[in-house]
Amino acid sequence: MNEATSDFDVLIVGAGISGIGMAAHLQMMCPGRDYAILERRDNLGGTWDLFRYPGIRSDSDMHTLGFAFEPWRHEKSIADGPAILDYLNRIVDDRGIRPRIKFGHRVVSAGFRHTDARWHVTVEAGGERRELTANWLYLGSGYPISADRCSIRSSGRNPRRKIRTMPESGSSSSAPARRR
Repeated sequence: MNEATSDFDVLIVGAGISGIGMAAHLQMMCPGRDYAILERRDNLGGTWDLFRYPGIRSDSDMHTLGFAFEPWRHEKSIADGPAILDYLNRIVDDRGIRPRIKFGHRVVSAGFRHTDARWHVTVEAGGERRELTANWLYLGSGYPISADRCSIRSSGRNPRRKIRTMPESGSSSSAPARRR
């Protein structure tokens, strides 16, 4: 096996709720791990920054949608977009996540190479392409800009492969749960 080191322990794609949540959890649970967040846009927030029409709000209460490590304290539990963006910006700043976000970095491709046991992620930023490597790749991205940008290519080996996930908290099963 190739002994070359990766650029990052973890690459996170997307600086919305999912990507920010993963970054915060990495910092809390794996403080020695190096990570970066790749964000195609120039702002964080995902859905809450992308959609700015009047009256946009969450259809879930923020006590449920928000993070357990940073409880929602706003007076409205069904929050509007700007309040959710404020919440995300505060978390990113309070936890020192912002310097790890690479804004304007569009992921062009990603593939795991068994020869060196790393993810190879091609990104485009400022009109130039480069490759980053990571031991783990977390996809927290949201909406594609157009349908032609959301194709999923199968290796052809087993397109109906089941995804294995960890059992739910409190589950007595030691075997991974299966999802279709």
